Amino acid sequence: MAEPSTSGREGPALDRIESTLRDLAAAMVTKTDLQANTTAIQETLRTEIAGIRTELTTQAGRITEVEEANAALTTRMAATDTAVARQGEMLLSMRRHLEDVDNRGRRCNIRIRGVPETEGTENVNDTLMELFRSLLHPTPLPEIEFERAHRALRPCNVEDGPRDLICCLHSFPVKNTIMVKARERQTWPFRGVQPRPQRGPRQREVRPRPAPHTGRRGDPTAAEE
Repeated sequence: MAEPSTSGREGPALDRIESTLRDLAAAMVTKTDLQANTTAIQETLRTEIAGIRTELTTQAGRITEVEEANAALTTRMAATDTAVARQGEMLLSMRRHLEDVDNRGRRCNIRIRGVPETEGTENVNDTLMELFRSLLHPTPLPEIEFERAHRALRPCNVEDGPRDLICCLHSFPVKNTIMVKARERQTWPFRGVQPRPQRGPRQREVRPRPAPHTGRRGDPTAAEE
């Protein structure tokens, strides 16, 4: 029995294969396509890198401006610190000057603690004259002129004891004579009262306050402020 002929069926099949091969060959990437893609990628990279370089240059400029501003600020801060230190020295000098002026204004003052207060109207000048006379005895009493004399300006409270006597003399040598005698003697014939120079607020702040008075009521004692 003769075999059927296949030449009629192989023709169309070969045509399809050839068509498919041609389509595949046409779809394959060529050297030109690769070169074009490579060129496009390179151009994109160049553009991106150029943009990054530009941004980095801008940031570098900004950093330079910040550093310069920081250096200028540091210089101004140093100048400010110097000015503040100078002002502090000036304030300290002014404070010392004011304290000196205040102390010079008190250089003729004497404060006496522990003298009992009398009932009714008190003649402070007579009390002080009696005090100074008892202190300077037997030395003749110099001519004493009071610019002012009064009790300490605080409320009269029995619990706090008698208010201090404060006087301002016209003559500093007379005040100094009284104070020299007061320093030489531990107690006075006048009930143990001891005068002392009245100090300014800053001096009273620096020196400690005395212990509270624990003696009998009306018994004068010497004490520091």
